Amino acid sequence: MQIVNYISELLFHHDCVILPGLGGFIGNYKPAQVHPVSHTFHPPSKSILFNTNLIQDDGLLLNSITISEKISYKEAKIRVEEFVGDCKFKLGNSETVIFEKVGRIKKEPNGSLIFYPDSSVNYLRESFGMTSFVSPVIIRKPVHKRLEKKFIDRKPRSEKDKKNRKIYWTYFALLPVLLITLWLVYNSGFINNYTQHKGILPVSEKTYINE
Repeated sequence: MQIVNYISELLFHHDCVILPGLGGFIGNYKPAQVHPVSHTFHPPSKSILFNTNLIQDDGLLLNSITISEKISYKEAKIRVEEFVGDCKFKLGNSETVIFEKVGRIKKEPNGSLIFYPDSSVNYLRESFGMTSFVSPVIIRKPVHKRLEKKFIDRKPRSEKDKKNRKIYWTYFALLPVLLITLWLVYNSGFINNYTQHKGILPVSEKTYINE
């Protein structure tokens, strides 16, 4: 029976897993991060901490072992106690205890335990399938540079250009008036000619016979 496997599995679903007599493994949420130098993006995660003050059995680990191994709670407790005793023996001999996929524990000369978490596993279920990746640097020009480039070719208009533009629009506005005037003159002449021609009656030629 690998008790370490049960601890690792429980950390995916719980924020604290206590190994009675040794300490508790605590899940600590970490938001997504971007490394300022390498530009590496890291997804949200749940890092693992170790607290030596959490040694009282809360039943979580033992119940999981009891159900999975189909053994009694008492027998599960004995196996966990044996595992903890083995860990303490190794630590007392300055050995490092490795919890696969969780981390490793080492005893300092002053008697305190130090925990080194395993960062290869992300215990945050919401980030399942997300991995770290490196993004190329995005170079953006300052705002004032973009504005200078946008308006650099725009030159102020001279007084001559303004005057010519004004004359152009004046002619353009008078064009419809000129066209209407020409149309009226043309139609007026046409009507007069038509009236004059209409007033002249044709004389029919007759042949007179002298009697």
